[in-house]
Amino acid sequence: MAATEEKEASASDLRRHRRQLSNRESARRTRLRRKKQIEELQSEKSQLTTTNQKLTEELINLSQCINKIFKKMRNSRRRFLSFGVSSPTRKLLWWIWKRSVSVLPEGWRLESIDPWLHEFD
Repeated sequence: MAATEEKEASASDLRRHRRQLSNRESARRTRLRRKKQIEELQSEKSQLTTTNQKLTEELINLSQCINKIFKKMRNSRRRFLSFGVSSPTRKLLWWIWKRSVSVLPEGWRLESIDPWLHEFD
């Protein structure tokens, strides 16, 4: 009986040893997978940070351009109002000026920028 018990103990030890090796390998694969995921996330973070910086710079540049456009429009409005001409002539000048303004992004209306602009339509 002692030989049978030794075989069972040996078989049990062998199963335990195989299970330990399997668990170690599984843990190693899990660590590698986690490390790869972290590296991918860090790479994505870096790319998103770069994209965000570029978009922020573009937003600043576009805001500056829009401010310049608005300034030109206000100056044009002041000059236009300083003409002191009759209503039909003012309407004609307004019509010409309005068609010369082609710098607004698609979907923008002059009236949404300055409510004064609809007075001469």
